Amino acid sequence: MSFFRLFPAALVLCLSANVYAFEEEVVEVQGRDEATIKFVYTKAEKPVAHIVFFPGGKGHMGVSRGLFGGVSFGKYQNDLSINTRKMLAENGFSVAIVDTPSDRGPNMGGFRESEAYGKDIAAIIDRMKKDAVVPVWLYGHSRGTIAAAAQTINLGPDLVDGTILSASVAAGKRFDTYVPEMELERIEVPVLVMSAANDGCDEWTPKAAAEIIKSKLVKARSVKLVYPEGARDFGDRCKAESAHSYYGIQDEVTRLVSQFIKENI
Repeated sequence: MSFFRLFPAALVLCLSANVYAFEEEVVEVQGRDEATIKFVYTKAEKPVAHIVFFPGGKGHMGVSRGLFGGVSFGKYQNDLSINTRKMLAENGFSVAIVDTPSDRGPNMGGFRESEAYGKDIAAIIDRMKKDAVVPVWLYGHSRGTIAAAAQTINLGPDLVDGTILSASVAAGKRFDTYVPEMELERIEVPVLVMSAANDGCDEWTPKAAAEIIKSKLVKARSVKLVYPEGARDFGDRCKAESAHSYYGIQDEVTRLVSQFIKENI
């Protein structure tokens, strides 16, 4: 028998008296034109919703199958998406952490908001819905909010049932349209806008963006603005181990996200 067959990709996490089981794999789907797109798929056994998660930074992870059938996130090790994906699965959500398309690599500037990218994301949604026909939420953190907000607009409520905008980018070195500059009034689905109470990433001003974003979501069925407290900075205040990424309170952030989604499905 193959060594790898003795160690399947199913992951089991034990918390208190509860046992949570879910599968995790790298999936590649055909997107627009000749492009393909990979995602890390953390699949809940009976999901109540799917989450398409856009990581921060350049978003180029280079995900691959890891040793013993697991997954490798390449240089991405501490992004909010990676740190909370299992917690989200425990709460009943299947999660797709999206890598960049095969024809883009790290060059996503200006592309995250495009309709062309929307076709790639639609392919991921279609793949997830083959496993379970449940609501689909887009979740973006930091620069990933550009993709989450833009594709909520582009794909519309027929494909996207809700959105999470976490530490939205509103300033700094320009690569894309900032979230507060988008046509957010076109969004009709529920939106959770979130930023750590002590986010010190002044270069991107996520806290200042939150109120502006909320004020523009005039057609959204439900809007909630939250500022989780207690995060810590450990190094660069705009990187993963900082309040910008809710360092130390990822469990509380996941609870807030899970609660909002379940209240709006």
